[in-house]
Amino acid sequence: MEIWNIIFSGVLAAAVSGLLTWLIAGWQHRMQSKRALFARLMASRSVPLKDTFFDALNEIPATFAGDKRVMSSWKSMLLKISKGQTIENDDLIRLLREVASSAGADFSDVTDDELMTSFRHGA
Repeated sequence: MEIWNIIFSGVLAAAVSGLLTWLIAGWQHRMQSKRALFARLMASRSVPLKDTFFDALNEIPATFAGDKRVMSSWKSMLLKISKGQTIENDDLIRLLREVASSAGADFSDVTDDELMTSFRHGA
């Protein structure tokens, strides 16, 4: 009977270890995807009418589907875009802050003006 306890303990430990590894790897992949999308949004924020910006916006539902705050900001921008309205800086700032927060980036000490400032050669 003791041999079965040892075997069961070994099998249980291996199963739990494998499950934890799978969960952690999945979480890391989701965070990498969020950070990469945030980087694309930041890189294209000064030219929000370019394809790269719209490509990044189109990825938001797939990357942040479970995040209500990000999706709310995204839906607000989508509504404005679909109505042909101008995307205001406040809309973009809200989206960038929500995406940053969900991606684990701390932008709490960055002002809105700093967040919207992009670096350009010769500027």
